[in-house]
Amino acid sequence: MGLRNWTPKIAALGIIGSVITVLFMISVSEFWKHDFRSASWYLASGAVLTLIFFRNRKIAFATIALSFICVSVGSNALFHATPARILVTLGSIVGMYTLALWGARKYPHLKSKDWKTLFDGDPQS
Repeated sequence: MGLRNWTPKIAALGIIGSVITVLFMISVSEFWKHDFRSASWYLASGAVLTLIFFRNRKIAFATIALSFICVSVGSNALFHATPARILVTLGSIVGMYTLALWGARKYPHLKSKDWKTLFDGDPQS
């Protein structure tokens, strides 16, 4: 299942999903600093990109976003541990696990080799 199975479409959606996740993370940070104007712009641009690229790929976007958060915050939490970083890392891990359980129950016909279908659109029940 490594990178050799990725198509250019999946790679592009992965990069776009990571960029959207960064935009949302910056937006939360700007809201935290009470800079509402720039926070609104980051939030709006992330929302527009999400609607354009992931309107019918919600499961793929959730997977990309949770994985990106787990990797970026988790690697930082190892060396500079704070309660917030640890909670965000654990939350993203729990979110990925919950998403996997939910997907296995909702779409029992999908097998592990069918992971590429999530990038074509959310599967039908």
